[in-house]
Amino acid sequence: KDLLAVRNFEMQLKDVTNLYYADVAYAEVDKMQMYVLNYVSTGEEEWADAYQDSADEVERAFFNFKIKEQNSSVLALAESAEKAIKAHEDGFMLLKDNVDHQNSIMQDELEVLSPQIRTNALKIANNIENQLKTEQAKISSLVLSTRLIQIIGLLVAIIASLVGGIYLANSIVRP
Repeated sequence: KDLLAVRNFEMQLKDVTNLYYADVAYAEVDKMQMYVLNYVSTGEEEWADAYQDSADEVERAFFNFKIKEQNSSVLALAESAEKAIKAHEDGFMLLKDNVDHQNSIMQDELEVLSPQIRTNALKIANNIENQLKTEQAKISSLVLSTRLIQIIGLLVAIIASLVGGIYLANSIVRP
């Protein structure tokens, strides 16, 4: 916010040199934001290096700006902006340490356990598959037994019906 105010003030003063330095600092701060997001999402060191390059560029721009600037209120705004950017850099370094620690944990602990987890998961899957095959065989056997019992029951019912029908027919024919 203060950096934008410095930039706008220099634009009103039509001080092209300091406007250039303010624009450089403003553009580099935007890049720093992008580098933070990229670093957090990828953890790749190139984004931390690019962040540091931009921070160095901002520092050079402020140094050159302060040499030429004469207006005390603009210098105060520039100092305030510089402090905010320094706090941003400190925050990024803390964030970087945390991301590096997180990546270290993932590499040293989680990725070491990953093959074990895959092996155990494969064993569990194979065990479940074997149990399913065993249960399937039991179910098939039960189905077969049930069909056999149904067929035998049907045959018994047919034979009983025939015997009963013959007996009934013989009893009707006799007086």
